Amino acid sequence: MIKFGTNVDLSDPKKWYQQLQEIAKLPAFCRLVSGSNMLSHVGHTILGMNTLQLYMKVPGSRTPGMGKE
Repeated sequence: MIKFGTNVDLSDPKKWYQQLQEIAKLPAFCRLVSGSNMLSHVGHTILGMNTLQLYMKVPGSRTPGMGKE
């Protein structure tokens, strides 16, 4: 059982079919590949930027944003 997973790659459509189908329902500007997503036009793979990744955690945990100190 995974209690914490970070940067889980979701690029295998056979393994992650249902999740990718749900993501495809998002508006075009939120989709991984679309004409309005500028990262679709880069021409090479940037892991986590123009590839789909997932963070998995137990309920109640959070990933805070980095702030200035």
